[in-house]
Amino acid sequence: MKEISVIVPVYKVEPYLRRCVDSILAQTFKDFELILVDDGSPDNCPVICDEYAKKDGRIRVVHKKNGGISSARNAGIAVAQGKYFLFCDSDDYVSPQWCMCLYEQIKKNPNSSIVCDLIRIDDSEELYKFQEEGVLRASKTDYYQVYLMGLSAYVWNKIYVAEKIKKYQLCFCETENIFEDVDFNLKYLKYCDNCIYLPQKLYAYVQRAESIMHTYEPDWLAMHMLPFYGRISFIGEENLVAYCDSWLYQFLHLFSNVFDERNSAPWIKKIFYNQRVLSSKEFQFCLKHASGKNENSIVIKILKTKSYLLYWMFERIVDIWHKK
Repeated sequence: MKEISVIVPVYKVEPYLRRCVDSILAQTFKDFELILVDDGSPDNCPVICDEYAKKDGRIRVVHKKNGGISSARNAGIAVAQGKYFLFCDSDDYVSPQWCMCLYEQIKKNPNSSIVCDLIRIDDSEELYKFQEEGVLRASKTDYYQVYLMGLSAYVWNKIYVAEKIKKYQLCFCETENIFEDVDFNLKYLKYCDNCIYLPQKLYAYVQRAESIMHTYEPDWLAMHMLPFYGRISFIGEENLVAYCDSWLYQFLHLFSNVFDERNSAPWIKKIFYNQRVLSSKEFQFCLKHASGKNENSIVIKILKTKSYLLYWMFERIVDIWHKK
């Protein structure tokens, strides 16, 4: 049995796959297996995966019918034999110390959620040069602080105890391909005592224009309800007002998403869509617990009527007034 199983879902990433795999094979920590899950990729990715498996005995390849990133990760979990799991997206790459640093922390703190820092890279930028210094001092923290740092959502900047995942039958929701990381992490957090933050940047998150997160999604507003509402039990009562204030601001801006020119739905359906969201328990919870200090007091009063049409009319009047 290997100490670590690294699970990499692979789909239509031919220009990036070798860079990703090479960065994993260059780890200073050697006791790992690399599971490449070919999610029915239509390009040369399946061939590249098999090519690497022939060269390195630590690599196993799973070929499967396309089912999305959650399905691919679950397929990797099903065959993984390591004591700990790491996930990596196939268009990203990692520091040579990625495995070692996270592994050392989970060995010291097996009942904690271990979180490392990351670097966000634009697709056009040059290869990021990771620091080669030793492990920076890790610190015990709470989930809310990790959330504020923008590090809570992802699975690839964390390490997981395989026994916990198998014991509690944790898996990725295969009906969701956006925010599926948040859902998985929240399930795992139920069995952790705290969070350990490692400030070393160990993961390069490559932000591509054609990725799922950068394509238009008409249901974007409703999708944000899952990460908002799911986190509440981990936020802490003392942070709830500030948390809801930030999300209310975001929700109000997301109301306009449904009116994007790429959404061909009739106007009335767009109005009804936002009405459903406004009336949802998640939105109403946010509205109830937010201080409203960041919003116009009239807007808050209108939102409390639960009438999106009234809110829409008010916004149009404000727009007309500003154009005068």
